[in-house]
Amino acid sequence: MPATQLKTERLALDSLTVDDSAFVKRLVQNLRVRAYLGGVVSADQLDGIVDKYLELQRDGHVWIARFSENISIGLIFVTPHHNGVAPELSFQFDPRYWGHGLAYEACQRVLTHCENDQDLRSIVAETQERNAPARRLLHRLGFQEVTRLHRFGADQVVFSLDLNTNRN
Repeated sequence: MPATQLKTERLALDSLTVDDSAFVKRLVQNLRVRAYLGGVVSADQLDGIVDKYLELQRDGHVWIARFSENISIGLIFVTPHHNGVAPELSFQFDPRYWGHGLAYEACQRVLTHCENDQDLRSIVAETQERNAPARRLLHRLGFQEVTRLHRFGADQVVFSLDLNTNRN
């Protein structure tokens, strides 16, 4: 996906760059953020995770969400899913901004971009079954559960969204 800035009423979504490394490192070391993502990233792996996130833009896109255009609050990914077929939406947000509809607003804007500007027809999402907040957000975005499986040492739920339907 080409680099692009997306806007919402409250957020600016910019392509992730190396300049965002400090925020990424703080985010991936947050226990609450990483509770369902394999745990916090150790200090000796921080540079590698930043490089990995930047590399994901080769086959997908990673946006950094900024509140008031200067406060970094989260990451939204559209990257290839493990099934090798569908694009996948995923996200990580700073817990200080949970519960204010900002993740919904950011993900909704990314999904609209995927449909209108990238001509994607469908997208999947996967989260741990125990991650009730993420599952609620995905349902609110219009995703439907399609399967459950055991992967990464935990029970997972895979969701799908037909982008040709009205999500509002």
